[in-house]
Amino acid sequence: MIKIIIKITMLITLLSLLYTPLMGYSQLVVTGVYFLTGLLISIIAAIMMKRCATKCESQTSTVQSPQEPIDQSVTETLAMLQKNGRLVDFIKEDISGYSDNQVGAAVRSIHKGCKETLDEYVVIESVIDKIEGSEVTIDGDGYSPNSIRLTGNVPSNPPYKGILQHCGWRVTKTQFPKRAQAGQNIVHPAEIEIS
Repeated sequence: MIKIIIKITMLITLLSLLYTPLMGYSQLVVTGVYFLTGLLISIIAAIMMKRCATKCESQTSTVQSPQEPIDQSVTETLAMLQKNGRLVDFIKEDISGYSDNQVGAAVRSIHKGCKETLDEYVVIESVIDKIEGSEVTIDGDGYSPNSIRLTGNVPSNPPYKGILQHCGWRVTKTQFPKRAQAGQNIVHPAEIEIS
């Protein structure tokens, strides 16, 4: 269950980072908050999993469990985002010493490369195809709590009328290529320049 939460959190974080339009400093801050929140949840979940595994090992010291395999689809996705957008380099870099202008300049090229990668391999469409800020009405047949989150003063029965705050995103198609070296957990190889 925790594995699924981590995967979903990472996917939401990446999508919010890549698909929040960069229209000023406030949008960059919002994107950063989404990213850091997702990262924090993933780290907490990983720590909880590690503690649980350590506790279980100490209780059953005679039984050895094999190392859990790495999900290749996650590795492949990160490899594609790293190749074209250098996303992993950016995430692993300590950016606290850089100015907002320096970070913003770096984010533009990362955003461009990652967006091109997603556009090539994933079809992402709006859940509600209307302009954010417009008034929408959702009847009982068109409402699903998995795809539409209602906030504010929500009546007990539909129709629901309100202002669209976010259009939502859904994946409608994926077309990831098969990697030639399946089974490797390498996102990007180390590089050594020989002189």
